[in-house]
Amino acid sequence: MTARQDAGHEPLDITLHSRHRPELPGGDYTVEVSHHLKAEATGNRAGLDRELGTTRKVTVVTPRFSLGPDVVFAVFPPANTTGNYRTTLAHVTLSGSTLPFERTLSNEDADKGTPWMTLLVLADTEVVQHGDDTTTTGALGDLVDPEKAGATLLLPELGRLTDAEKALRCRVVDLPMDTVKAVLPKRRELKHLAHVRDVAVRRSRRAADEWRPGHYSVLLANRLPLVTLRRYTAVLVSLDGHGKHAFLGGAVVHPDAKWVRFLALHSWTFHCGDHGAGDFGTAIRKLLADSGDDLTLRLPANPPKDGRDSTARKETANRLRRGHVPISHRLPDGSRTIAWYRGPFTAVKPPEPHEDATVSSEADSHVHLSHWGVFDLGYASAHTLGRLLTLGDSGLRAQLATLSEDGLRALHHALGVVDPSAGSSGSAAASVQALVQDSAFAKSVTENLKNLRNTPPPRQDPEAADETSAAGTTSSLLAEAGSDRCLGAVDAVAAAHAARLRRAGLDAVALLRRAPFHYLVPDPAMLPEESIRFFSVDRTWLAALTAGAASPGSTTTLDQRMIRQVLSTGVEDTPACGMLIRSRLVVDWPELVVEAHADGSQVARSMWWPAPDILLVLWYERPTVVWIREPPNALRFGIDSLDTSGKQPKPGELTLRHTSGTNIGKSNGDKLSALGKYLRDTSVARGQVFDIDGDTTSSTLVAGLKSKLGIEVTPAILGLQLLNSPQQLVVESV
Repeated sequence: MTARQDAGHEPLDITLHSRHRPELPGGDYTVEVSHHLKAEATGNRAGLDRELGTTRKVTVVTPRFSLGPDVVFAVFPPANTTGNYRTTLAHVTLSGSTLPFERTLSNEDADKGTPWMTLLVLADTEVVQHGDDTTTTGALGDLVDPEKAGATLLLPELGRLTDAEKALRCRVVDLPMDTVKAVLPKRRELKHLAHVRDVAVRRSRRAADEWRPGHYSVLLANRLPLVTLRRYTAVLVSLDGHGKHAFLGGAVVHPDAKWVRFLALHSWTFHCGDHGAGDFGTAIRKLLADSGDDLTLRLPANPPKDGRDSTARKETANRLRRGHVPISHRLPDGSRTIAWYRGPFTAVKPPEPHEDATVSSEADSHVHLSHWGVFDLGYASAHTLGRLLTLGDSGLRAQLATLSEDGLRALHHALGVVDPSAGSSGSAAASVQALVQDSAFAKSVTENLKNLRNTPPPRQDPEAADETSAAGTTSSLLAEAGSDRCLGAVDAVAAAHAARLRRAGLDAVALLRRAPFHYLVPDPAMLPEESIRFFSVDRTWLAALTAGAASPGSTTTLDQRMIRQVLSTGVEDTPACGMLIRSRLVVDWPELVVEAHADGSQVARSMWWPAPDILLVLWYERPTVVWIREPPNALRFGIDSLDTSGKQPKPGELTLRHTSGTNIGKSNGDKLSALGKYLRDTSVARGQVFDIDGDTTSSTLVAGLKSKLGIEVTPAILGLQLLNSPQQLVVESV
């Protein structure tokens, strides 16, 4: 069956199958080939009657004792989380659709689609503990050795093992017999707790961000973790070797056995509480509640307690509103004063960089607020940061050196091929000579250097800067003095190196990824715990950052010209705005899906994790809507509600879904209520384990669903009814 789940702008096609039996399950096989030759005697020819044949032993090797690290695709609840999981049935998703069916407990089970593994949810008191762990690791031969185990520990009967198999490192879990009888699914229930899912899912964040089909097998637990403030362990156990035992419906009884050992294929722990970030919906609600009303990245501007609203206070409030923070600043004479700082992320939309403005040095990027007698150090800090990042990157330094060498070589080549008949006054050689000897040019450079050293910084406000720098003046003089041929050769070298330098790290976003986080968010109060913040990107700040990164390669005027050419390419690819999330949500869902749209088209983005609990997203145009949702592989299973009317909570209701037609997967308007009557009555895990299927006609979950739906309940149908779609948060008008 196929269910289409709406996951933001683009639906997901999810196809559930009851099983996917491999062509040849794992195990030992005997292949016999025979050929009967028979021919009647004719004339002088003798008759022929012979039986030809051969026998071969074949072993189909499949995972049996352990699973590789890439086999487990996803688990829910997420490992090591705390959340309100009382309505959740834990599950594990495995890569590949045939793995649970590649081995059999018996020949009969192969025909019934019975898997050879199942998922158990166990409390610490229900497991034989090995220190702080519920499993123990050792060589397989030792773990299944009857002499070492003793008569009271029932081992899996794995048959004859090779020496290589005996040496394998495996994990096992030991369960008391009472726990096994209370929690382990009955043999006929096993098939209902495993199904196959085909779904369009996103690649992980370590791969390309694109859609691809996925084929997975899913195993569900049969237990709700209803007891809060308790640690639970989910263990995927192998049933291989236990098919003959009585607790799985077999005929072999072991009256002396007090414990049962299972091979543990995978395990993880989680805590169940009344609240927590482990449940996505709960985490989203907590994130929104704790984020406050203002989702802009800035410090709160508290009104003055005395009620006075002076001009200075208005200026301070205005600076804070735009995303600045006050910092301590050491002046060249060693004294300290207060200055303003703002990183690349602003609370208001900044003006676009001035076409003629360049940042050739840290001093050139100082902004002096003369009316208030303080500095704005944002751009100067960006320039210095960029320079330090390059000095620590040998690869980028080498690329800048190569640019300088190739540019000088191209200039020399151009000088050598200029037509001499053009005369000394118009030749490239004369132009370069004029740059060296012309006293007017030398005086201009000298005066500009004096201005840089002795006068206040040219920029008075980063929001309204339109002065050109000394470097820009020098560049224009070079352009006037040089011939088209020389300048063309130099510019061609710069164009050829632009993409290479960006790949080496001379790129605004690449530099931001390497920047210490306090340069981006200078005050922790701007991004408190459990908060989401939106911001604009100051492209002038990014220009200062990249100019600083290029400054180690800007030794000469020729270098500066080429660097300006390089930095002018790809400017349109700088981000326009972004989002920061600091939350447990980021830790628990590392594959969190973030998508944005503008005018119906998806907005390109860059995304990374500056810290384990912080997600940073940059968009290259301003979106109108943003989706933040669980990854498609985070589909989870469970019921809708609990009945808390009694002393102990018990399962309440389950919303039923259409199983066919155009509305498949959507609610059919009916519910299965009073789910508590479908629970096992056991001394261990009382009131928590579902009776999935059995010999009775009405007291099992499958029977209850059959009576409501009016159809046979297959593993795929059960999975569909217990399925909960990924949840999402939609933010509009970013």
